[in-house]
Amino acid sequence: MPHTDEPAPLFVLIHGGGFAFNDAQSRQAQFMYRYFRDHGFACASVNYRLSPEAGYPASICDVKAAVRFLCQNADEYGYDAERIAVWGESAGGYLAVMSAYSAPEAYSGTLAIGETEENRFPMPAFDAVVDFYGVIDFETQRTDFAEEGLITWIPTLANGWANEVLGEYDSLEELWMRKNHADWGDEEKIEASPLRRAERQENENPSLRALLIHGDADITVSHLQSVDLYDVLRENGEDVTLKLVPECKHADDRLYTEEQLGEVAEFLMASFGG
Repeated sequence: MPHTDEPAPLFVLIHGGGFAFNDAQSRQAQFMYRYFRDHGFACASVNYRLSPEAGYPASICDVKAAVRFLCQNADEYGYDAERIAVWGESAGGYLAVMSAYSAPEAYSGTLAIGETEENRFPMPAFDAVVDFYGVIDFETQRTDFAEEGLITWIPTLANGWANEVLGEYDSLEELWMRKNHADWGDEEKIEASPLRRAERQENENPSLRALLIHGDADITVSHLQSVDLYDVLRENGEDVTLKLVPECKHADDRLYTEEQLGEVAEFLMASFGG
């Protein structure tokens, strides 16, 4: 919580880690809540079940339950849940975009503290979503690097850190989905894609604004993922800004400088009408 005279806007932070690693105290989450707390925002860094424990859609359900809880308890904690934004990085970017652009009633399988099956807290309409180098569509993720001209083994080698949890699967998204890509049905591919959810305009929220930030040297999640989301949202007539940061790799500290985060703060305040 910041030191402010009036209730501060709420900024929900979702860590990355390929759905399988990290927690609410990740390096990137700490960059975010330290900066934004000190600049007048109430920050909530949330945990969710990781894929070794629970596969799709557990983490989406957990995030949406956390958001419902935070809004239901705004008076107790002292922030303004009428002004709410969500940020995520990498897999957290996926979760942020999915939370913002899926239908409010979708992914309600996790009960928030204080909820019952018969009495769910309302899911708020976000004012803004900030996506840092998020995974947006698993199908195009597999072809984006080829489109960039990258030799296949380069991103595979760069992402070898994930091998310790993969077991029988070849990728983190397959572990999370509990299925090899070859076994995914067409409906599953659409259902699990934030890009397709946004394309179908499931969440009819005309005030939602999006800021997409991605390093153009990312060999973990191609920057074309953010370009594709930008194109879809623009085509839908939605308010979206894309910033490709030159020579920045995945989770690059240069994406978290005072200057970069200052631009995010300006975007959020404009989204809140301030």
